[in-house]
Amino acid sequence: MDNQWCIISKIQPKKCYTAKGKTIHNRKHKNIRGYLQPNFDIKWSHGFTSRASNYPCSSCKISLRDYGNQDTVSFKTDDATQTIVETGKVSISNNSFCHFGSTTGLNCLTMISDHILKVNEDWGWVQPNGTINWSSGFTTRMTEDKCKVNSIESSVTKKDDSWNWGNI
Repeated sequence: MDNQWCIISKIQPKKCYTAKGKTIHNRKHKNIRGYLQPNFDIKWSHGFTSRASNYPCSSCKISLRDYGNQDTVSFKTDDATQTIVETGKVSISNNSFCHFGSTTGLNCLTMISDHILKVNEDWGWVQPNGTINWSSGFTTRMTEDKCKVNSIESSVTKKDDSWNWGNI
């Protein structure tokens, strides 16, 4: 069947879903939906999150320094359509990561490592696919991100000992 996606687990029976864009719908229980996140997690409408131990873009080695002098877009992390709420530009100097956003203006954060940002109580961390997830519930990515997730239908199938996520 086209656009049928199944999760196969060692401890639970196979569960199949219908995919459209970055959203999957439970075939038996229409009110259960999963939303593919920029970091390849699946956030479920009932509050759970599924995460594979290997990500399709685990070979990407994006760090915060790669964002220097790059244009960005931001969207709500739980927005399956990734509606852009802000555009911006990043500059980096020493351990400062400064983002000038079309909505938020200039914000400078301290780079704790190549993958973690902090300002006051807010945090940002680089995901395996190169996006930055923020503790405030937003995601930022470079406009020319080579690790961008295009859609659930084009995601690479990965297998591990616990479950398979792919077009069955």
